[in-house]
Amino acid sequence: EEDFKDAEEVCDQLGINLHQANFSGEYWEKVFKSFLSDHNEGLTPNPDILCNKEIKFRAFLDYCVDSGADYIATGHYVRVKNDGNSSKLLRGIDDKKDQSYFLHQVTGQDLNRAMFPLGDLSKSEVRKIAADNNLVTSTKKDSVGICFVGEKNMKDFLGRFIKLTKGPIYDQNNDLIGEHNGATLYTIGQRQGLQVGGIKGKDDLPWYVYKKDIKKNEIYVCQG
Repeated sequence: EEDFKDAEEVCDQLGINLHQANFSGEYWEKVFKSFLSDHNEGLTPNPDILCNKEIKFRAFLDYCVDSGADYIATGHYVRVKNDGNSSKLLRGIDDKKDQSYFLHQVTGQDLNRAMFPLGDLSKSEVRKIAADNNLVTSTKKDSVGICFVGEKNMKDFLGRFIKLTKGPIYDQNNDLIGEHNGATLYTIGQRQGLQVGGIKGKDDLPWYVYKKDIKKNEIYVCQG
């Protein structure tokens, strides 16, 4: 609702029409179900990649074309190079904001129907342009987190859809050194959020998840 209000104010300032479309049904079927299924299998999905492929560059793009648009323009920090019948997805100029990874599953055909005006700009330049044009969003805080979760706690969010059970944390010697909140919440290579450390007889080094057993609800960690 807050984002829609911002869009409404910008459109009023620019004197252009604002259309509203609801893709929640497509999102549930094409993105969210897959997100939950992957977690149940112990994978670590990135739903933003699937959202771009199935929603922004499929359902939304089709809606726009059916409404009479020739192209869509998005705020992704990427660039596209069209070469005859093929398209190359290039990183945005701003290394800190580059989003090419999140669009890597979008087809070349769909990229051909999209424009990315921010790809050649830095975030600071974009904010300056918005400020110079007195847009209300010029100082808006950057969005972070997964698109449909936002900045909510992932454990609390997933717990609404997946049963999470506490379980053991073992080291590489199968010594019990801690307790986790549900094996599906953790990913291989994870360091943050393990809440293990200061263990007697162990080196004072960070711990990393190196293995997990979803069926037994166990995770295994090591140092180094």
